[in-house]
Amino acid sequence: MGSKKQSDQKRRQAELARRRKNRLHSLEGWQPRPPAEAELLDLAPIASPDEPGEDRALFDPAARHALSADLQGELALVLEAFDLCARGEPHAALDRLTAIARKSPYADWRLFIRGLVPFQRGDRAAAREAWHRLEAGRRPARIATTLDRA
Repeated sequence: MGSKKQSDQKRRQAELARRRKNRLHSLEGWQPRPPAEAELLDLAPIASPDEPGEDRALFDPAARHALSADLQGELALVLEAFDLCARGEPHAALDRLTAIARKSPYADWRLFIRGLVPFQRGDRAAAREAWHRLEAGRRPARIATTLDRA
């Protein structure tokens, strides 16, 4: 009887060793998936034809030629402010936005960045205070809603 148990045990061990070898062989060349954050950082926004031209121009350089010289200047300020936020210079970013009037098509982007600065510091209440005034259907409001839910 003892030899049958030993034989069964050896057979199980051999089967486990074979399975391990097959599993390792099947994992060759396998790469772990990057974290979701890394995937998100690689995404590029796509301008929708349904969006206002001012919003499209922010993400589509080809749409910028349709803007007036004044709007191109305001767009440049918004883009600079985003770059400054990304470099960790929030006060400089906010200073860039002072030239954008409340009636400007870029006023929502100004408000978005005003909320983004406290959001980056972890102050969601202050971010919401700025973001609650955004026009609901536009991209700045959609991005703010997504960030607020994250």
